[in-house]
Amino acid sequence: MLRNSLMFVLIAAALLGCSGGGEQLSLETGKVVLLASGPLFEGSNTATAEWTPARESVEGKTITSARVSKIRLTGTGLYADLFSDITFSLAAPGADMRRVGVLNPVAVGDSTWELQVAEEQKNIEDFFEGRPITLVADVNLKRDLDADLNLIAEVVFETECKK
Repeated sequence: MLRNSLMFVLIAAALLGCSGGGEQLSLETGKVVLLASGPLFEGSNTATAEWTPARESVEGKTITSARVSKIRLTGTGLYADLFSDITFSLAAPGADMRRVGVLNPVAVGDSTWELQVAEEQKNIEDFFEGRPITLVADVNLKRDLDADLNLIAEVVFETECKK
């Protein structure tokens, strides 16, 4: 019995030792303004902005895995009943665009939206290779809009990194 317990402890320790053990790091974009220049027409329109993680948060570290854990978009009252659905993606030079969130339908009367984050997110760490990340909100408009579309995006990334 003691021998089986000792064997279990050794196997558990070996598995924990091989699990990567990297530093967990939460990276937040803060408030980033996404812009789609008007006039905009009913249907799909794209608002974008570039974001680069603060140098001090990633300097000297290699991000080994990452995923988006939260996406919040905020607009003004002007947009309260303008959107039918929103899709959120990440893009960067040298990395394939990845869809990471969606909201469908958009509730009428709201001006802040929490998007549903994609369960499956592959290779999000590819975006943390020293280049700006383009935040992309594809919004379906219910009607034309003569003005620019400005949305404030707040995105949270959960990462694992090593030095």
